[in-house]
Amino acid sequence: MRRFAFVLALMGALWVIQVLGVRADEVRPAALVSNQVVHVHRIVKSACLVLSGAPPEVHLEDISTSSAAMRSGFQALSIDSPRSDGTLIASARRDGDVLTRAALQIVAGDRHSVAVAQLLRKGPLVTARLEALSSLPGGAFLQAIHDVRVRSQRAQRDLCLLRIGLVGERAVRRLAADSAAIPDVLAGLQDGNRRLGLDRAPNIHIKVAIGKAASKWRSLAPIAQRAVDGDTLDLRDVQVASVLVDAMLGNLNEALGHFDALRKPPG
Repeated sequence: MRRFAFVLALMGALWVIQVLGVRADEVRPAALVSNQVVHVHRIVKSACLVLSGAPPEVHLEDISTSSAAMRSGFQALSIDSPRSDGTLIASARRDGDVLTRAALQIVAGDRHSVAVAQLLRKGPLVTARLEALSSLPGGAFLQAIHDVRVRSQRAQRDLCLLRIGLVGERAVRRLAADSAAIPDVLAGLQDGNRRLGLDRAPNIHIKVAIGKAASKWRSLAPIAQRAVDGDTLDLRDVQVASVLVDAMLGNLNEALGHFDALRKPPG
């Protein structure tokens, strides 16, 4: 009887993996790439908030935490990725180090053009190199969660950079696109969306966690729309957006944790 129950449970787990379109050996590289991009956006965002007038102490800790996680992520990517990606990963790592130094200089009080220019140049360069690796498979559902993680962090970064005039119309268009995509993808993750190739959330725990993230975005959306419309945001606007996006990240990480539990074999 126990053996029969085990077989049923195993069949159920395999069904979940098939429905979600992801194999266990595909998940780690895709997640590493997503995490690295999130860290890059958070470093730029934290430095931007200091440039906006936020107290540097909190953001110094955020930059230090994100940069340490980014360095560890590059080490893991070097192990888990194909050998052919080695040069790309090494270049991204070097640019990430320059990005971190520029952010730390800004937080330390260096607001000169060199540090700011490196922040603006190296951030997109690192993400571009990482996104060249993100063709790594991961399944539609998993990729959609990571997509929202990246888009929401990028939106918060752009909100801040737009506020202090360091980016222009291209960032406005990107923010508008992210603001339109995020609620659409979150709804698809909860209830399914054939157009996006998404099945509904496989269990209530994942659905609830994603619903919490969607609630945070609904609170943030009016701020993003004001920026897209060309309104001037104040420091409190971008600080509130930062808190909401960080809370969203926690909700989406919770969903990923529940998702990961589904992939573990029974017993």
